[in-house]
Amino acid sequence: MGRFALPAIVVFGFLIRLAYAAAIYDPSLLPYHYGDWTEYALAAEQIASGDLSFTSSYFVVRPPLFPLLIAALDMRPSLIIALNIIIASGIIPVTYALARLCGLSRQFALLAALLLALDPTSVKYSGVMLAEPLANILLALAFLSLAALRRTQPMPRVVMLGAGGGGINCAFRAYATRRLLALDSDGLLDCRDNEAEKRLSGSRVRPARLHRRDRVETA
Repeated sequence: MGRFALPAIVVFGFLIRLAYAAAIYDPSLLPYHYGDWTEYALAAEQIASGDLSFTSSYFVVRPPLFPLLIAALDMRPSLIIALNIIIASGIIPVTYALARLCGLSRQFALLAALLLALDPTSVKYSGVMLAEPLANILLALAFLSLAALRRTQPMPRVVMLGAGGGGINCAFRAYATRRLLALDSDGLLDCRDNEAEKRLSGSRVRPARLHRRDRVETA
């Protein structure tokens, strides 16, 4: 296979994601993101207003990186979707590099990249305004870093670093859960949907969401 095989696969994956995003795009933003986008956008508005304390209840379960990106893009849907398409396409060469670091031949690494380019879930989430593409590429880069470290460091050190990272992740989740329970005990989470609805009336965020209680009642 030629040296242009990987770039061709990346371009192919990019075009698939671009075509899917164009096919499902609706200016109302209603069909495909439900409540997550609204909460990310409200958090982004808080950041754009200059509040970088990250103390809002929105950040208890939603890390601030995606809202920071939304705020940097001035909350423009077309730019956010374009960024997600680029990020989702970027996972393809990362997958190839990871496969090579894991000892696979060039042919099998290209096959892994092609499978990722055609992955329906990756294609689906690249066309909407959600954080999955960002989370996926960060996870892929983490695995790539771990594989690279494994090649250069003794295995016990890699295991210790992995355990340390896992411990930090568990500690963060425990802290977030404790904050979430504390907010719920004060009745703040039950009011968050109403608060968000009121804020939407004076916000640039379009009310494209299904409330948590609405989903329960219709289930």
